[in-house]
Amino acid sequence: MNTQKQQRSLQLPSWIVVWLILSMMIILWDSGFLFSRPASLPGGSLAWVWLPYAKYITIDPSYTDLHNDFLVAQQIMSLLEIAIGIIALYYNYRCKGNRAILFAFSALLLTGTKTILVFLLEAVSGFKNIGHNSGYDLLLFYIMPNSLWLIFPFAGVFILGRYLISSR
Repeated sequence: MNTQKQQRSLQLPSWIVVWLILSMMIILWDSGFLFSRPASLPGGSLAWVWLPYAKYITIDPSYTDLHNDFLVAQQIMSLLEIAIGIIALYYNYRCKGNRAILFAFSALLLTGTKTILVFLLEAVSGFKNIGHNSGYDLLLFYIMPNSLWLIFPFAGVFILGRYLISSR
């Protein structure tokens, strides 16, 4: 009984599981947009799949730059993040134990730090890609949605990190 209770306590919190699954779906959709350009851009044959991007690329036109190597590298890192998240979910549901926590911690840390890098890149470039926006548009369409990629991952890192430290 004690072993079974201990295994259950090592499972990821359900909100982290939901975040991992939702973020994987969004990242895959985003990757599809990026790697399908120019067909995924407005006017392209696949633009209908990514209709919300018609608005987003007016806020952050860096997505329209077919030669933006940073976006490609970032997206490859995002796919690595998905792979780590899948491993975390596998361990969470199949093997139990603290491996799920370690892999989820790693995926969440990667998500958060990658998002910080995106914000820093904008800041050090003098807001080259987003500086043209009104304060309202910037807040509603850039800062608020992208901040979710900081809030949830770092909340998870904090919770899982506390567990990892206490289980030493």
